Amino acid sequence: MTDIYDRNEAVISLWPEFAEAIVAGTKTVEFRRRIPIPALSARIWIYATRPIKSVIGFTYLEAIDTGNVDQLWQKYGKEAFLSEKQYRDYFEGTDKAIAFLLRDHQKIEPIGLEQMAVVRPHFLPPQSLTWLRKEETQRLVTLVGIK
Repeated sequence: MTDIYDRNEAVISLWPEFAEAIVAGTKTVEFRRRIPIPALSARIWIYATRPIKSVIGFTYLEAIDTGNVDQLWQKYGKEAFLSEKQYRDYFEGTDKAIAFLLRDHQKIEPIGLEQMAVVRPHFLPPQSLTWLRKEETQRLVTLVGIK
């Protein structure tokens, strides 16, 4: 196994309502305070936290926008599937924000933690984002049954 991670493949953790909204295509922007930046067009696998505890789909990174918290809310707030209060609470204490603009959302049959152990032994859901190695991506794609 190689120790080289692929910046084109990542797993991101989200609360279930936000994870479901992304894979349904109703949430097309994901805001973050700070995060390792994936490559443009990266596939981002969506992990829904408790009580689902599964990878439930994926999306692709269309673009990244960084800037002032107020400006990014004005630009993308309607696409974020959250209230302005939730947004402001999340960014409390900082004035910088990152917006991931997402496209081509795909829902999949949920892949639970036991199945994710096939992808990566001792898989732990990421606090924010984790990169996948090429061979891990191949295993995940095989589990999902896509090319």
